[in-house]
Amino acid sequence: MDPRVVLTIIGMSLLTYVPRMLPAVLLSRRKLPGPMLTWLGFLPPAILSALVAQEVFIHEGRLAITADNPALVPAVVTAIVAWRTQSLAWTVVAGLGAAALYGLLYG
Repeated sequence: MDPRVVLTIIGMSLLTYVPRMLPAVLLSRRKLPGPMLTWLGFLPPAILSALVAQEVFIHEGRLAITADNPALVPAVVTAIVAWRTQSLAWTVVAGLGAAALYGLLYG
């Protein structure tokens, strides 16, 4: 294998790993203030929401909030089930089922 490829893989691995591990290593022995912990607790749902929103509301490169958007109807069904049941298992089952049914009926 070309040494440049190996060096590129190693370099990119370090560039990906170090910024993730450095804060964990530096802050592992410190007690963070309550407001910061609260703020950090909001990050995972906010990031996930941003990623999901792009997949659900953008169809063929444009904003699509209509029934012909294949991701919108299953996403709404999934959100309703998640809100009503508060169960990850039922949410996943409902989401997969809604997407499969929508695909069979309209795909």
